[in-house]
Amino acid sequence: MQHLNIPQPVSSRVGVTSARRRSTQTLNGCIDPGNLIRVSNFRFRFVKLPVTDLSRSAAWYRDVLDLRRQFEFAEHGEVRGVQLVDATGDVMIALRDRRYCADQPRLAGFDVVSFRATSRDTLVALVSHCDRLGVRHTDIQDLPPFVSTLDLYDPDDTVLRFAFDHPTAPKGFVGVDVGDSGPTLYTEPRLDY
Repeated sequence: MQHLNIPQPVSSRVGVTSARRRSTQTLNGCIDPGNLIRVSNFRFRFVKLPVTDLSRSAAWYRDVLDLRRQFEFAEHGEVRGVQLVDATGDVMIALRDRRYCADQPRLAGFDVVSFRATSRDTLVALVSHCDRLGVRHTDIQDLPPFVSTLDLYDPDDTVLRFAFDHPTAPKGFVGVDVGDSGPTLYTEPRLDY
């Protein structure tokens, strides 16, 4: 059996000094930090959501997002989960009966996932589609120069966010502080990690 050298975690705090130091070191002598695996080398596979009624939620995702059944997952003969996929095979959403999830998570009101829209017009078309189906949603929120967003609420009130990134959005770091008088922007990060 071949022994694998697994690198030890590197501190998530990245400053100029630590970045420079990492560029000349190896981790446990087994990996060149210049070749570290980056998340950009991967594609998002699926999101799994806990639901209270698997059939109702599967039908909702089918009708609202035009997803079809790809997999079912049964335990002791009873279906406990389903994975749905779009026609391209690129977007997958898995649903799991919440009674069989660890800690039975409730995500009502939380935007657990955000989908990138190709244009603001796509958001407008989605609003019309949802109105025809009677699906609860917010109005489109325009936050120039950054983004336009639309939130949909699934049968468990989990929020699905759809966002169009404006071409004029800043490319570097921007902090947003939402207060009573609305959002204000800042340019220096506040979170130390």
